[in-house]
Amino acid sequence: MTPVLDQIEQIGTQLRDYDKRIEQMAKTDYAPTKLMRQIPGVGVLTSMAFTLTIDDPHRFDKSRDIAAYF
Repeated sequence: MTPVLDQIEQIGTQLRDYDKRIEQMAKTDYAPTKLMRQIPGVGVLTSMAFTLTIDDPHRFDKSRDIAAYF
């Protein structure tokens, strides 16, 4: 069982590292995510996914158009 537990620990460490990298990217490269993360229940991954999917929000005339895009 020791090798399995070692693998689980290693994967956990990698996941924490990825979480830190995503958080840093959100702060430095994707500033609009900060506003979205103020909404209860919206975290870094959700705000990053939304920001990267929408890309340029000015290409939509109305906010309703974004829902139709999805």
